[in-house]
Amino acid sequence: MRLTRILRQDDGDDLSPTLASTLFTIARQGPMTSGDIARAERMKKPSVTAAVDRLAERGLIGRRPDPSDGRVVWVAITEAGRRQVDARRASRTAWLASRFVHLAPADLAALSRAADIIEQLIAQEDPYP
Repeated sequence: MRLTRILRQDDGDDLSPTLASTLFTIARQGPMTSGDIARAERMKKPSVTAAVDRLAERGLIGRRPDPSDGRVVWVAITEAGRRQVDARRASRTAWLASRFVHLAPADLAALSRAADIIEQLIAQEDPYP
């Protein structure tokens, strides 16, 4: 949590954690419906709607109706949104890289292995959907 807070402080934008997480999910997974976002982010649909509205107001995401079902709206990242995501990633990567250069090779290897394990945990099917 502390590392996340430190990285967030250096982001250089005013996106809340909820907006940032929503934007990153859309960037990572591609066009999604609000229901898809709610499941991925473990949010209630009204919260997703509010987040999507705020991201759209900033021009970071766009909406388009489903051509075959007018009730469905797809949400996708815009070029401005992609730049925002890329800038955050670059800033965080630079901060971490500046710290990693001071670590011993064994510590770097341990972190690499821990990252692999965390990825495996994330990839497992969620028992609490």
